[in-house]
Amino acid sequence: MIKNIICIVAALLTFGAFAQDFEELMMVVADDRDTEDRLGWSCSIDGDFAVVGAYADDYGATNPNMGSAYVYERIGGVWTQIQKLSNSDQDDYDRFGWDVEINGDFIIVGAYGEDHDADDGASLSRAGSAYIFEKNDDDVWEEVQKLVPFDRAADDEFGWSVSIHGTTAIVGAHNDDKNALGLGYFYHAGSAYIFDREDDGTWTQTQKIVASDRSPGTEYAPDHEDWNDRFGESVAIWNDYLVVGGPFASKAYAFERSGDTWTEVAFLTFPGISWLDRAAPVDIDSTTIILGAQTEDLNADGEESILNSGGAAVFTRTGGTWGYLQKLSPDDRDAGDHFGISVGIDGDYIAIGAHSDNHDEGGGAELENTGSVYIFELQDDGTYDQLIKLDASDREVDDELGISIGISESTIIAGAFQQDQNPDGDTYLEDAGAAYFYTNLEGGGGDPGCEDVLYTQEIDICAGEEVEVGGSVYDETGVYTDVIITDLGCDSTVTTILSVADEIETEQEFFLCAGEFVWVGDSYYDEAGTYIDEFESDAGCDSLVFTYIEIAAPIDTDVDVDEALLEAVLDDADYQWYTCDPFEIIDGATTQGFIAEESGEYAVVVTDGGCTDTSDCYTVMIEDDPGSSLQESSFGESISIFPNPSNGSFTINGSLLAGTQVEIYNALGAVIYKGTINSNIHHVSIENQSAGIYVLKLTSELGTKIEKVNIR
Repeated sequence: MIKNIICIVAALLTFGAFAQDFEELMMVVADDRDTEDRLGWSCSIDGDFAVVGAYADDYGATNPNMGSAYVYERIGGVWTQIQKLSNSDQDDYDRFGWDVEINGDFIIVGAYGEDHDADDGASLSRAGSAYIFEKNDDDVWEEVQKLVPFDRAADDEFGWSVSIHGTTAIVGAHNDDKNALGLGYFYHAGSAYIFDREDDGTWTQTQKIVASDRSPGTEYAPDHEDWNDRFGESVAIWNDYLVVGGPFASKAYAFERSGDTWTEVAFLTFPGISWLDRAAPVDIDSTTIILGAQTEDLNADGEESILNSGGAAVFTRTGGTWGYLQKLSPDDRDAGDHFGISVGIDGDYIAIGAHSDNHDEGGGAELENTGSVYIFELQDDGTYDQLIKLDASDREVDDELGISIGISESTIIAGAFQQDQNPDGDTYLEDAGAAYFYTNLEGGGGDPGCEDVLYTQEIDICAGEEVEVGGSVYDETGVYTDVIITDLGCDSTVTTILSVADEIETEQEFFLCAGEFVWVGDSYYDEAGTYIDEFESDAGCDSLVFTYIEIAAPIDTDVDVDEALLEAVLDDADYQWYTCDPFEIIDGATTQGFIAEESGEYAVVVTDGGCTDTSDCYTVMIEDDPGSSLQESSFGESISIFPNPSNGSFTINGSLLAGTQVEIYNALGAVIYKGTINSNIHHVSIENQSAGIYVLKLTSELGTKIEKVNIR
C-alpha cells in the first residue's frame, strides 16, 4: 500500500506542474478496423499505455460481437498500436471490451454478454465475465485469468463495469438480483465483486458488495422500463477507497477497506436530481470522487433548466468523511448534450464527456451528436473551474466523441465509437470507431513551465508501518511538509496528514435459516454462537471480527392426512402444495389445507419467518380413482444418499439403480439437474446452486423414490 501511495504522489506532482493548454495530439484506429466495430466505446490510460475497447468487433461474418480491446503505447511521443486482445474462450455476442481499465502491469476487460464459467462450461445466458491480462517480461500482455462470481446467474451481466488498481479489481453486475451472500431476490438491484491477487498470481474473489438501501424494484414487463437501482452500473477503485454507481438510485456509494473487508461508508447523492434522471458514471483519485448525471437538467447553481443537458458532482473526503463539494456544468450547455456520460479524474484535473454535444470548441459549427470533452481544473479555494473544451479536428455528425474518457498525468484519451474515417480521412467504414489523444505538450515532456504546486494527501496506516515521502520516513500520527523535485525539475510542496491506526474491531450479526451458513474469511459457520476471526491485509491493519449468529428453529413440515384432505401442521405460515410424481407446482394451492382431487403423492413447501423447508411426500388414495391402484414400492428401501446435508456434491447408492432416471428440483419446481444412472453408485454435483432444500426424484421400472437433499 505504501509503495502505491508514493508512486501516485509523484504522478500527481508531475501532473500539477504543467501549463494549462491542452491540444489534440493524434487520432488512432484499429489496424484491422471494420464496419460497426465501435472502437472507443470504452477506454483507459495509465502512463505510456492505453487500452481501447471495441465490443462489437466481429471475427468473421458468422461470429458477431465477440469483441476485442486494443493496446497502444506512447513511443517517441506517438501513440502506436502494439497488441490486440481477445478472450481465450470467445463466443458470439460476448461483447468483450464493453468496459476496460489499465493500471500498471494489469489490464481488466469486461464481457457482460459471455455465458460460461471459468472453465468455459456451465452455460448461463449473459451471466457475464471479466478477464485479467498481465504484461510479461517481453512486454506482451497475456490473459492470466478469467473472473466469474461465486453466485453467477443468467442475465446478471457481470462485467458491465470493471476497475483495477494495484492488486485489487472490482467488477460490476448491474442486473444481479441476489444479496451479498448470493441469496434473496431483489429484481436488478445490482452488485459488485472484489478480487485480490494472491502471492502466486491467482486472482481470488474476496467479497461481494451491495447497496445497504438496495431496492426490491418492480417486476419486469416488456412495456415498462426497468427503473431498478442497477448498483454496479459503474465502478472505480483507488487504493483503499472505491465507489459504485447506481443510476436509478441517483447516487454513488463510497466504500473503504479496513483489513480485508470493504465497508460502505457514505451515500453520495447527486444534488437536486429528479427521479426521472440517472446518475451513474463514476471515477476516483485519492480523496476525490466524480459522479456524472447525463440526463440532469439544471445548471451548476441548480437554477436554469435545460432538458438532458447533463451535469456532474464532485465529492471529497475530509477528516475521514465523504461530503459534497460542488456541481459542474459546462459554460455552453445545451439540450440533449448528455454532459456527464463519462467522467475521469487525475490530480488537479477532471475530464467529462458530452457525447451528444453539437458544437465545436468555440460554440459554433453545429453538427449533430459530434460530441466533446470538457476539462476542469482545481483552484486555490479547493473548487473546480472549467479550463477548456476539446473537440475532434475531423469532427463529423454522430461521431459521439466523449462516450468514454481516460486521464493520466498530462494526457487524456476520449472514445468516439461511431467515427467513420481513418486518420487520413480517405477510408470510410461506418461506426468503425476511433479514439483521440489530447495532451499538454509541456507536461508531456517539453521544457517544464514550472508553477508552484501544493499537494495535500491523507494517509492511514497501521501501527508498525511507515510512509516514505521523498527522502522522509514517517511512522507517527501528525502533519508533515516535504519539498520534492518532480520529474520535470519543478519544486513541489507535499503536505502529508498521517493517521496511525490501532487494531480494529468489527461486529456483525446474522440470523440464518436452518441449512444456511456464513463465510468469514476462510471460516465457515452454520451453528448459533459467537465467533472471533483475526485478519491481516497488505493494505490494512490487523483486525478482529466478532460474528454473532442466531439460527432459526427448524420448520415443522409435518402434514396431517385425512383421506383426500392434507393439512400442514404449522399455523400462520406461507404454503405451496405440489405433486411429487410428476414434480409439479399446483397453481393456487397456497393455503394451509389442500384437498386432492385424484390419487397420488403430495407435498408442501412451508415458508415461515423468511425461512423455507419442504415436507415429505404423502400418499392419497381416492376410491374409484384410476390412480387409486398406486402402491408403495419397495424400490427405494435400499437406496441411500450421502452426505446429506452436503455442499452440493453427494453420492446415490443402491442395489437396483441401473437404468434409473434422476431429477433434482428447486423449491420453485424448476429442474436443475437431470440424468440417467448406469450403475449402483452415482455421483451428483450441483455445487453451483444456492444453499437450501431441494427435491431428489428417482424413477425406474421398479418404482419411484422422492427424497429431500440439503445443500449448504
